[in-house]
Amino acid sequence: MTVRRAPVRILISARDVGAANHLSPIAKAALETTSLDTTIVAQPPGNRILMEHGLPVRTVNLPAAPDSMAPEAGQLIREAETLLDDIAPDLLLTGLSGPDLGIDEALLKVARTPHTYTLQDYEGWVVSGFDRPARTYLVSDNSSAEITRRKGVEHTQVVGWLAYTRFHTLDVAGLRKAGHAAIQTDAPTLAVFGQTIEVPGYREALAGLGHAVRNLDRPLHVIYRPHPRQTVAQADDDKAILGHTVCGEIANCPDIDVLTLIAACDVVASCFSSVGMDFAAMNAVSPKPLGTPLFLMTQSDLRALHQRDSGFEIPWAARQGAALAAQNEEELPGILASALDETTSRNLWSTAQQVIHIPHAGGNAVISSMLEDVA
Repeated sequence: MTVRRAPVRILISARDVGAANHLSPIAKAALETTSLDTTIVAQPPGNRILMEHGLPVRTVNLPAAPDSMAPEAGQLIREAETLLDDIAPDLLLTGLSGPDLGIDEALLKVARTPHTYTLQDYEGWVVSGFDRPARTYLVSDNSSAEITRRKGVEHTQVVGWLAYTRFHTLDVAGLRKAGHAAIQTDAPTLAVFGQTIEVPGYREALAGLGHAVRNLDRPLHVIYRPHPRQTVAQADDDKAILGHTVCGEIANCPDIDVLTLIAACDVVASCFSSVGMDFAAMNAVSPKPLGTPLFLMTQSDLRALHQRDSGFEIPWAARQGAALAAQNEEELPGILASALDETTSRNLWSTAQQVIHIPHAGGNAVISSMLEDVA
């Protein structure tokens, strides 16, 4: 008599937007694997992103914790224990909730399986959480793997740029056309993406960008897009800074998804938002140049923070030549002008195609590896 083996139970969690986007290919592969019993849980805003990817999500309606001693941390730990009692996973795969603590870190703290994984959505980034990180970090490249191990993670596995697997089927031209229709301008367009993190230098970087825009020798349509976790007050403050320095009204962001927006922009600017890498990756699969990702690393505090979290002062895409990075205010006007130049965008497009390696079926490969881990 053949005894049917019970499915392996996997619990997948996310809180952050970037984490949710990166986890979605693995979650889809898990749901399609008959030997797996898959449960996906997420806090806002990650739950919305996973749902937009068509995934069934069990929402955790709890606030993030600013640190492990906060009252919110206890709530998260109790919720994590309840989830483990209910699901009893053999495999645990989380995102990174930082800079605050979320359900990801709480699940790792009380995990009852040794088979724990975290998918890193920003190079070299490790969230210590409750001082119990996952045993294995899934990372994009060898450089991230080395940095991650130096930060105390036991194992790393290079899986490529998983978040962009779906880009192979993107209708980039269609997105660009829809974006232009929503923006409704013939002028070159700069989209500025807000950040939630409150660090010295962030608003100075925004002000420096505004001054650079004002000193351009051509008109530029400026759109501000708040981060999903920004409060209305934070977003209004950012827009006020940009509007004051640009000396003009900052356009409200049209009600379209992020990919449609950036496909239609000539420049996408942020301090270190993952949208800069999104734009570079979209450029890598586009049949022709799109525009320029621009990282605003003009303040020493911003560079120090990035150095602490990733091991480098400027983001990966800029170091590889698939994006631009301004490292001081004096050079920003010239870099912004260069970002609008067709030769620059063509060079960035060509480089992106060479250095950004996007797997076609990376989620399936990760699931196969995880199943071997528990065999």
